[in-house]
This record gives sequence, structure tokens and C-alpha cells, in this order.
Amino acid sequence: MENLPIEVLSHVFIFTVPRHDYREQYVSETTNKPHASLSLVCRYWEQVVLKTPQMWSYIHLSRESTKQTLRRRIELSSREPLDVRLNVGYDSDVDSSTTFPGYYQILLETIDRWRSFVFQGIVPFPHSPMQWIPELLPNVVEAAYYGLVEDDTEGLEVLDDDSGELTESRFKPWTAAPKLRRFVVNTPGQFLFMECPLVTELSVSDVGQWWGGSSSLHSWHDKWEEYSTRLAELCPQLEILELS
Repeated sequence: MENLPIEVLSHVFIFTVPRHDYREQYVSETTNKPHASLSLVCRYWEQVVLKTPQMWSYIHLSRESTKQTLRRRIELSSREPLDVRLNVGYDSDVDSSTTFPGYYQILLETIDRWRSFVFQGIVPFPHSPMQWIPELLPNVVEAAYYGLVEDDTEGLEVLDDDSGELTESRFKPWTAAPKLRRFVVNTPGQFLFMECPLVTELSVSDVGQWWGGSSSLHSWHDKWEEYSTRLAELCPQLEILELS
């Protein structure tokens, strides 16, 4: 293996990096890190790893991240498209942090290179998600929102108040993603994007938890009629709607 040209070995190493899956809700920050194991084999392999930008194109930013590691990964990724996962955990913990917002600003400097974007966290609505999800994702083609709203009164439901009657939507999309094609969300009624004409696939999970249970048949029908109409307007090219 030491006799292989760096271009060939680099190509082999790329296959050791698992494809970042935006559809996976729970991903450890240590996921997709074969770099250490390969680098320990020998000095030559270490140099190949460091000179292979595709091996550094997954960035998972959380409260456990460090500024040095973040900047180093961005540097090593060169100009490669990035798969970005932002895990704010409990939003109140992030707000009290003096470092995380600064790290996030560093990551935002690369936004033109984001190929996929995943948001994960427990947040109050509507201010907090707007703080962490940019107004424009210019080149993102895959995205996911795994957010748990702390206060349902500020929630993301398109309909449904305590009386079971239709209510005006209190949630207004604010993000434009002109190249987005696939989107996953873990609560029906949530749709972050106001400009996403190319979306062809939408996956919605936990439908029964949020819109089942005590909902009457009439209420269920009304919710889906409103939701379907909204999706048809926002995503004229939608081909696949996956519910679970």
C-alpha cells in the first residue's frame, strides 16, 4: 500500500468515510471519523488523510465542539461541499454559552459550500430556530429539521387549538433554499422554507403522535387538507410525500 500513488490511496480512503445521512435523527459527533485510525498506520497514510478534502467534508457542530477542531476541519476540507449538522441540544444551555455562538459564526462563513444541513435541538419557538437556521441556504440540496418545541403555545402546528377548530397559522417560514430537493421533518405542520421550488421529496415522521390520538376525524381531515394545500403551493414539483 505504501507504493500506491497518493491519488489512488486517497480514492480508497474516501470509501472508508460513511456517507452522511441527513435522514438519521440521532448521530454522534464522533460519527464519520475514520481519520484517526488511518492516520496511525504510518506517516505516509497520515499525509494522505490530511490531503484528502473529501474526508473532512462532514461538520458536526455541538456544545462539545472546539474552535480549533472546527477551524482545522474547515481548512482540511478545502473547497469541498459540506454536510453540516447543527446540534444545539437544549437551547437554554446554548444561550448561556459564551463560545457556541462564536463557533456558529465561523461555520456560517462556509455557508456557500453547504450541500446538506441538519438542525437538531430542543428550542422555544419562534425566535430560537430563526437564530440558528439561516434565512438563505443557497446551495443546500438536502435538509432535515429535528426540533422539539418546548412551548406548544408558540408551536409549529398549522392548525388545531384547544377547541379543535381551524386556527390561523402562527408559524411563518423564513428560509429560502432555491436548490433544495429533499427535506425531512419530525413534526407535521413544520415547513421552514418559503422559497424551495425544486423540492421533490418530503418525509414527515411522528404523524400519529402529533395529529392522531384525540383528534376527531373531521379535525384530522381539515389538518391534512390545509397542509396538502400549503405543500402544493410551496413545492410544485413534489413527487414523494413519505409519512411515518
